[in-house]
Order: sequence, then structure tokens, then C-alpha cells
Amino acid sequence: MTERNYPWYNYAWAFLTCRTRWCIRPPCAFFVKELVCIGNSAVIKQETKYIAVWELILSAALQAVFLVIGKWDYKVLLGNLWSAPFAVLNFYLMCRTVEKTLQKGESDEKNARDYAKLSQTLRSFMLLGVAVIGAVVPVFSIWSALLPLLFPRIAAYLRVFFTRNEDTVNRGETHGE
Repeated sequence: MTERNYPWYNYAWAFLTCRTRWCIRPPCAFFVKELVCIGNSAVIKQETKYIAVWELILSAALQAVFLVIGKWDYKVLLGNLWSAPFAVLNFYLMCRTVEKTLQKGESDEKNARDYAKLSQTLRSFMLLGVAVIGAVVPVFSIWSALLPLLFPRIAAYLRVFFTRNEDTVNRGETHGE
């Protein structure tokens, strides 16, 4: 299915890349074409697993950094355990929103747009609540409660490098040609 055959592709891409000044591009923008073409939950599960693995890797790196600088204590671990699941949950919910928006968009554009905006607002409030609780509750280290919320974005940016290399290999191209 190409962009021309699927009229909602452009809206979904604009939603994911968020062309407004105040918004930062969500991390699932890199697999929209696959979601549009496949139209099932397999891509969402695969990409959420990818984000969860990178969340674990970057969380371990965060723990290691705190250990190396001599600032590690149980609060660092608890802060990381508090916010990391919410970061992965936010990514999963965002992907589900895109899927449902694409399905609703075929029949009612305004309803789909409102649904996407509502979902983005609710997910933002969820992350704000997680961040505030992580910063206010004294059992959490502030940095270890806030940084894991950014890890899915880092994982998405890293994904671009991996998929670009895979696409080049799949097409049979080499770097010297």
C-alpha cells in the first residue's frame, strides 16, 4: 500500500512528526509506513519490545554511571524502576493511538484528529504525573526518575541508524558504490 492509495498516511505522518513549534517528534514515527502497510498489531509489539530492550540497556547504563561517580544508592534504583515502565507504556499507547487514528480516519477525519489530540494530552499528563511524583517523593532520586522518560526517544533515534544499514544491505547496495 503506497502513500497515494492510503489518504490517511499524510495525516498520520504529520501527527507523528508533529510539525508545530512547541511539540517534539514522538519516537514511533520511524515505523509508520510498516504500520500503515501491515495494519496489525505485530509491528506495534515488535517496536515496543525494541523500546523496552533499549530502556533496560540505558537504565543499566544509568545505574553504572551513578555507581562510577559514587552517587549510587537505593534511591537511584527505585527512581529508575518507577519511571522506566511508564516510558515504555507511553510508547505503546502512542502506537495504539496511531493505529486507531488511521482506522478512524478512513470514515471521519475530525473524529480521528480529536482522538489523536486527546490521547496525546492524556499521555502527556501521565508523564507529567510520573515526573512530578518522581521529583517530589523523597524515596526516588530525581535524575534517575526523570532520565528514563527520555530513553524511548534515544532508542528511536538509534533505530534510524540500524534500519538504514539493514535497508542498504537488503537492497544489495554497498558503501563504495
